[in-house]
Amino acid sequence: MPAAATKPPAPAALLYAEADLARSRPGEEPGWIGYFGEAGFADEKAHCFFDLGLYEPTHRETITALELLPADRARRISIDTALQAAALARAGEFDEACTVARQAIDHGAGVASFRTVHRIVLMLAELQPHADLPQVRDVIDYAHTTLTPFTTPA
Repeated sequence: MPAAATKPPAPAALLYAEADLARSRPGEEPGWIGYFGEAGFADEKAHCFFDLGLYEPTHRETITALELLPADRARRISIDTALQAAALARAGEFDEACTVARQAIDHGAGVASFRTVHRIVLMLAELQPHADLPQVRDVIDYAHTTLTPFTTPA
């Protein structure tokens, strides 16, 4: 099935899930689901929108997730910030993408997590084709000097 044919059901399913989340009663939910709240849902929506090629909603949902996440969730913050930068890069917003990419690199520098490294490498891969732009080149150089060799593509 072509990707375009799959786009309409996904946002509708997200709206349905959002309505379900709004109706939930935290005291009546099983304990294991307690970690998943508005920030987690915004994060899941952002990843879904990114995969669908919908970069404005990706940007919006990463902002929501980042605003709702507590500061001690460094891994999630670095992943969501890198996703936000990748979405901005795909949307052609290279100045803002580079600003956010630096934040993702700063957050990721202190986190030992494969998922964090993976998301930052994917973010850098989105920027790499535009390395002729000075701000992109600066971010790539910054990543090479700030992150361990494992996280920076050659």
